[in-house]
Amino acid sequence: MELIDNNEEIFYKLKRLVRLTKNHCLIKGSVNRLYVP
Repeated sequence: MELIDNNEEIFYKLKRLVRLTKNHCLIKGSVNRLYVP
């Protein structure tokens, strides 16, 4: 049971990290599009 809980926690953290990274890339891309002539 402990292992399963731990795996779910790790999976959740990974998903959050991926979402944060995607958002960061989207924001960065938008900023680049605005400022690049």
